[in-house]
Amino acid sequence: MISSICCNNCVLYIACQDPYLGATLTPYAIKGIQSKGVVTNAKHWVNNNQETNRGSISEVVDERTRYEMYYPPFEAAVTAGVGSVMCSYNRINGVYSCENNATLHRDLKERLGFKGWVMSDWGATHSLSINEGLDQEMPGDSWLSDDALTKAVQAGTVSQDQVDDRLVESVKLILLLQFCACDVRTALYLAEEVCLRLLLLVVVVAAVVVVVVECTCVIDSFRVSLFDWYLFFYGCVGFW
Repeated sequence: MISSICCNNCVLYIACQDPYLGATLTPYAIKGIQSKGVVTNAKHWVNNNQETNRGSISEVVDERTRYEMYYPPFEAAVTAGVGSVMCSYNRINGVYSCENNATLHRDLKERLGFKGWVMSDWGATHSLSINEGLDQEMPGDSWLSDDALTKAVQAGTVSQDQVDDRLVESVKLILLLQFCACDVRTALYLAEEVCLRLLLLVVVVAAVVVVVVECTCVIDSFRVSLFDWYLFFYGCVGFW
């Protein structure tokens, strides 16, 4: 889903040539789309200034210029609760956008406060860059594969908590927007309640399985009727 802050030809003017206009219009698009349960994607982060040689060119842009001319539409998107951001093909001051710690992790996530997930443009991933702020490689998993992440965690270069955190944030956002059609901040708040209830239900079901096995295999003389189990699960569902 393209919002009004991407640098595609159809919306080039809004984002790249007029940061004020982009910052003004973007929130309306995001809130409108996500009110229907669809996650919006703001792109392309960042300094995606041309199509020619976009996969190799390095855009040399100082920090002040980025914040004054390129970041305002994205900052407005973050404030509006945008769900995802797509990093671009180009390099920024010599470093690929999708593995640029300064612009992706520090600026977007820490300074602007983006709480959604970052996906790469198609084929724009060049390394296992989860530490730099990339959450999802598109398409496929040439770099962020299960095997690569497992080895990185085992080697200590990527923490297990970081992998879990990024996965949970992405999945619960998608699920909550589908169910409540609300903004990201509200969805993340409600997700905590849903996750806690789901965890409790999983624990209860696991306990029931243990009881069934014990009753069937160990205490052979003890039997619980199907009706009893039905009442038990009906109570669980009612609590949920």
